[in-house]
Amino acid sequence: MKLSWPKGAAAAVGLFGLNLWVAGRLLGIEWLAQMGSIEGARIAQTRWIQENWRDLSWFPLWYNGIPFENVYPPLFPAAAALLAAAGGFTAAHAYHICCAVAYALGPAAVFLLARRLTGGWAWGFLSGLFYSLISPSAWWMPALARDMGSVWGPRRLQNLVVYGEGPHLAALALLPAVWVVVMIAWERGRPLWWLVAAAGGAAVLCTNWLGGAEWLLLLGAWTVSRSQPFDLRSWRRAGLYAAGSYGLAAMWIPPSTVFAFGGSEEFRQAGYLSALPAWLLYLSAGLAGLAALLWLAECKSWSREFRFVAVFLYGSVLLTAPAAWAPGRYEHLLRFHLLLDLSVALAFAFAARSVAMRLRASWKPLALVLLLLWSTYPAVRMRAHANQIIRPVAIEQTVEHQVSSWLAKNLPEGRVYVTGSIRFYLNAFADVAQFGGGFDPGVINPNYAKIVHQILQGEGAGEREGEVGALWLKAYGVDAVAVSGLRTRQAYRDFRNPGKFEGVLPELWRDGDDVLYRVPRKTAGLAHVIRLEDLPDRAPVHGLDLEPVERYVRAIENPSLPAARFRWLSRHEAEISAEMSPGQVLSVQVSYQPGWQATANGNKCKVFGDHLGQVVVEPGCAGDCRVMLTYRGGIERSLTRLAALTVVLLLGGWWLASALGQRRSGLPS
Repeated sequence: MKLSWPKGAAAAVGLFGLNLWVAGRLLGIEWLAQMGSIEGARIAQTRWIQENWRDLSWFPLWYNGIPFENVYPPLFPAAAALLAAAGGFTAAHAYHICCAVAYALGPAAVFLLARRLTGGWAWGFLSGLFYSLISPSAWWMPALARDMGSVWGPRRLQNLVVYGEGPHLAALALLPAVWVVVMIAWERGRPLWWLVAAAGGAAVLCTNWLGGAEWLLLLGAWTVSRSQPFDLRSWRRAGLYAAGSYGLAAMWIPPSTVFAFGGSEEFRQAGYLSALPAWLLYLSAGLAGLAALLWLAECKSWSREFRFVAVFLYGSVLLTAPAAWAPGRYEHLLRFHLLLDLSVALAFAFAARSVAMRLRASWKPLALVLLLLWSTYPAVRMRAHANQIIRPVAIEQTVEHQVSSWLAKNLPEGRVYVTGSIRFYLNAFADVAQFGGGFDPGVINPNYAKIVHQILQGEGAGEREGEVGALWLKAYGVDAVAVSGLRTRQAYRDFRNPGKFEGVLPELWRDGDDVLYRVPRKTAGLAHVIRLEDLPDRAPVHGLDLEPVERYVRAIENPSLPAARFRWLSRHEAEISAEMSPGQVLSVQVSYQPGWQATANGNKCKVFGDHLGQVVVEPGCAGDCRVMLTYRGGIERSLTRLAALTVVLLLGGWWLASALGQRRSGLPS
């Protein structure tokens, strides 16, 4: 069935309009009454980009500071920040507008890909309609059905509104459109198409971590679905495309960020490495199943497009199966269920085409009308459900806003440890630095997870758990800690023993079961003069391995040592001044990362990380020392910028050479 542009345009606009009708209330929402959602952290990132777009190198507000690249892939909040600046919206309002648009664009993009694969606008439309209204992953994963209350629940809408997965839905909206470009580039081989395809791949990578993994799965499925799946030329082409896309994105997701995410505590706790033999067996069985699928495709003479969808669907099932069996343990894999919905929607286009080919020509319009009439029922139900969950909240009356406002007013230059939904929303309202943050896989301090576990759980500390928790907080420059009890107004209760700090730390603020405690520190600020030999001599093994931290806290609270004065000059540069003596160093309670540089009285000096994961400056000066501490990103930042430039120059040079060659030969360009 040949595409008619009016019909195709009407189908795409109709799918976009249907989904915008469902989620359209987001267009007018500033703050959602879903305070348990992680979207507060995304709004915080949007606000930060909007206000600091000239200085996106270091992010001092989370985890005692992390590179900006580790905050979260930046493309979606950057788009929201641009909209906020251009349209005069608040960061929160602009973010929700982008969420609504991403939700509506997803099925329209599925239509484009399904139409390209099947060759008919009707099958593409039915695929997009299926993706809009049905979540087949709930049939495969009982945990999802329980969460929604029904296998017919609107999972994509729930993911967006209740769980705050706007960036993931944006990546899933980009993926089908990008793959249309990849298919064209693969078939035509023109350099301009490959440049656009690489830019699209980079956009997916810079939108969402899950989307990046899903993009790789699509690339693998497309390459395997060739008529010769082990053709080295196809795999070389796929490898070059993947390298080009990552080269363009590497500035915002450098290797250090990828390694931090892959080595995060969440992944270690999932037990992937400890169960390596079982995973190898599972992978072997999966490859055997893939070989059987390809053999069947060869025997049945499946088209290249249908092979691609079949392999894609098989890969999605294989990826999500562990989460279907053990959702509590493999929560990361559970999050790929929306990819499974996408793959089933594409398969539905082929199923619809196959059924239609068996129908009489006179019955086809009637079947389409009946299907459209049936679709009104789930669409109306989705709209009603959307109206229930998309509700505004009086943000000033929430504990998240009240705690944030108090901290912004009373501890604007301090560092705090807040948990639960407060940690997600704090920096959406204020520039108060946190010991925690909104995206744990971005942490660069290797000690963070064990310390937080000890503070929250108090495991093995007995009656001293409050003192132990306070000791760790002092070691990382924390000035206040928020604790939520059983009757808290926030969404989560992270402390096993909410009363652990009573009588140990002075109370600053209380509202019912939500309390702020002061963490007294003898020396304020983030920089301290200590002796070189007083630095921790080893990293703590666990949260009760207190010898290194006790030694360090005694050193920074030693009254015989001079005080240091610390102040931020910009988002990535700080000034420290102190009276120094030979053998003394500056311990700075900021996370260490290669890329920190320092000068003392104008002379370059040594910067390194201690065993607690914090910065140490060895100024090598006596008397009055003025130290400038600057984060420049190191050699990795230079190399990633060079990689992006190289990809653009190579593809641009290829395009220019191709155009000149065609002109000389007299062929049309």
